[in-house]
Amino acid sequence: MAIKGQPLAITYTAWDTNANVGKTGDSTSHSLYVVKDGTAGAATNSPTEPSTGMPGEYKLGLTAAEMNANAITVGGNSGTANVVIVPVRIATDQGKFAKVLAKTGLIGGASIVVNSPVSSTGHVNLQQWDDYYNAEARRLEWANVNGTWGGGSLSTGTAIQFKAEHSLSSTLTFTKAGSVLVTSGSSQAVGVEIGSSETGPLRAGQVYKYDLRAISTGAGNHVETLQTGRITVGDSLFASAT
Repeated sequence: MAIKGQPLAITYTAWDTNANVGKTGDSTSHSLYVVKDGTAGAATNSPTEPSTGMPGEYKLGLTAAEMNANAITVGGNSGTANVVIVPVRIATDQGKFAKVLAKTGLIGGASIVVNSPVSSTGHVNLQQWDDYYNAEARRLEWANVNGTWGGGSLSTGTAIQFKAEHSLSSTLTFTKAGSVLVTSGSSQAVGVEIGSSETGPLRAGQVYKYDLRAISTGAGNHVETLQTGRITVGDSLFASAT
């Protein structure tokens, strides 16, 4: 898995269109670019050619800054005639380790604490019998960097509802009320707290689906779906919260 903001080594192919084979010994002729969420820039590092018996394959190290995007494309051109560089496309995930780095700057030691179970893609990762409360900075939170929820502003009195069901049986698992954390702007966000009474009965290894919606307090109580996604559940050796 490619983690947003974390260095990554990739391989790409240089193809000789005339001979219809991978082109070897061509690394110094490659001009490479990294496109981050639509913005292109020259690659920081130079490519190398691993001696792996795979002719035409080259290695490039992407820096943390180059990986700091949701969608990344690596491509370019060769100064050698009839040689093309096959683009490599990467979709990143914020990831558990990236969240730890962002919040604590530490990875290692006896344990790793993940403060937010919601990934940048909206996927929710829960652990059986765990509590997810703001007091421990573990509340489920979703952000809208475009600030478009509620027509640009969610009032603090807007009702936030979170509903989870098993993805196959559609058996209702639980519904929880949430709250508006930031009403507008690029930091617009909502949050939901859930406890062990909700996570305990979830079945580990199975996939659940969820809907997150807002119901306005104005005329008509208009409903807006803010996010839909999946929930995966980690197994616990404990049979209860105590």
